[in-house]
Amino acid sequence: MLKRPLNEMKIIIADDEDESLDSFENMLEIMGFDADNIYRAHDGTGVLKVLDKKREKSPYFDLILCDWYMPVKTGIEVLANVRKREDYKDIPFIIITGDDNEDNIALVQKYKGNGYILKPFSEIVFKEKIYQCLGLYKKLA
Repeated sequence: MLKRPLNEMKIIIADDEDESLDSFENMLEIMGFDADNIYRAHDGTGVLKVLDKKREKSPYFDLILCDWYMPVKTGIEVLANVRKREDYKDIPFIIITGDDNEDNIALVQKYKGNGYILKPFSEIVFKEKIYQCLGLYKKLA
């Protein structure tokens, strides 16, 4: 069961390419998430800054979608950092990448990532992974 409706959930999306961020945000909005609750980061440190900045106002994010290969900190470094922090360790976290290397998938599992989306992906795969991560699994295809 959801802690709050989709349109009230707070999500961080991270990718170093604006086109990818636009695509993620568009798909999230189609799913029912509110654009005002979608926070963007262009690198791994940006994710941590958003978490720390918003913690004072609203300490809880419902989901982080993070690209693997970004400047400054990679997605897996962000995942490892988030899992070490008591106040963030339970936030669902999905890694998005174009690399299907089995060692990378094992790292996502090691750091307790909640999912792995392989680029390129369809809107259906994107939605299914998010629904599954949030406990709302819906088979769409």
